[in-house]
Amino acid sequence: MADTISLPSSAAGRASGKGWKDQKTPTVRSQQSEGHKTKWQERMNKTKKELAVKKLQQELRQEKEDERRR
Repeated sequence: MADTISLPSSAAGRASGKGWKDQKTPTVRSQQSEGHKTKWQERMNKTKKELAVKKLQQELRQEKEDERRR
């Protein structure tokens, strides 16, 4: 039995006898939502802009309602 192949030790965490299996790699998520692809600061800036627009719309609605009640 001099023809045996020595396998490297399990530095990558593979158990004995599984040298034939490929190493798994992290999944590339191509179907992520836009929120997960953008940076945190960009998302917060977008949220602040949206909140400012909502506040302005609410103020305009309130002014219109006040005008109507006079």
